[in-house]
Amino acid sequence: MSLALSLVILVTTFVTCKVVRVLLKSAVPPTVYVFINEAISAFQVSFCVAENDFIATHYGTYAAATVLPFLLVSYAFSFDGAKTNPCGVFEDFLSEKNKLECLGRLLLQLVGATLAPKAAYLLWTIELSPAHALKAQQEVCISVLNTGLAAGMIAEGLATFLTRWGSWKLRDFGVNYDIFLGAALSTCVVLAGASWTGMMFNPALAVSMTYGCKGESIIDHVVVYWIGPLIATALAYFLHFGTVPVLQAEKVKAT
Repeated sequence: MSLALSLVILVTTFVTCKVVRVLLKSAVPPTVYVFINEAISAFQVSFCVAENDFIATHYGTYAAATVLPFLLVSYAFSFDGAKTNPCGVFEDFLSEKNKLECLGRLLLQLVGATLAPKAAYLLWTIELSPAHALKAQQEVCISVLNTGLAAGMIAEGLATFLTRWGSWKLRDFGVNYDIFLGAALSTCVVLAGASWTGMMFNPALAVSMTYGCKGESIIDHVVVYWIGPLIATALAYFLHFGTVPVLQAEKVKAT
């Protein structure tokens, strides 16, 4: 019953976010929509991950891992251009996109990601199932960081590198169904390292799922879930494109 209900919640979340996007797209200018869409998409990711975490807790890791690739593929078809991940915004920054736009996207991602766990908690308090009611009673979140600071940073960094560099390579090779292969890659990465750090490779998602949790300091959070992925993003960007335009521009300004 609880598993079926969780699946209904996930589908309902996708449909609701889609409807909100359609309504907003016709009501606000495109320059405003792109920012609001970041908040909606970050909320969607974080809320769905929270519910899938519930599935993992009550039905096991492999049940959640079965749901995960479907979530990842659905994300790709529903985000309508949103980055949903500060690493994606950082790529735009590295490619010398508008810095204020990058900052705006980042802030709205954090807004959406921060609201998601609160919305999930409110839903669980409705007690739609005994398991969801039990989840709502667990007021204190526990850190999923189960390794040292350096190892955690390397793990999140490696996961970020593999997924971002891998997605570019799949597109470059002209591989058909790159979205599905990318989802499979991300699922494998999550399974490989979930017991170490939770395998977020998305700083906004990490804020939603782990920030402020018992056993995790602010330094732990920033180093593992922000510095590791952002360094990995820069490295993947440089290895793929062979240059970092924003650094080249700074060098030109200096000369």
